[in-house]
Amino acid sequence: MVEGIDWSFDFSQGFSSYCCQQEEKDAMRDKCIAFLRTLKRGDKFMRYGSFESTALRVGMYDGWPYWKPTPAVAYIGPLGSVEYAFYYNVSAPYRSGSSSPTSHGEPR
Repeated sequence: MVEGIDWSFDFSQGFSSYCCQQEEKDAMRDKCIAFLRTLKRGDKFMRYGSFESTALRVGMYDGWPYWKPTPAVAYIGPLGSVEYAFYYNVSAPYRSGSSSPTSHGEPR
């Protein structure tokens, strides 16, 4: 994983298969980019909408399954090894008083 995100990456491709209107896809993309711009090592984040993790690195991962540099966040997984959450599965952590976030950190 290379530190730092290439902001010229086409973030839209991660949301293209979502079953919603284009405006909603664009809003999710924009929230994702805004959150990634603030995320740094040691910050808490949510992966897959329900698992809180601590960021080890934020950058471009070029391994499986894409084999080309893709924005991702490295974290320690449940078995103690480094794992990667891709940009479209990363969101802000729960806010205090909120039981769960909606897409990319917005409280319900």
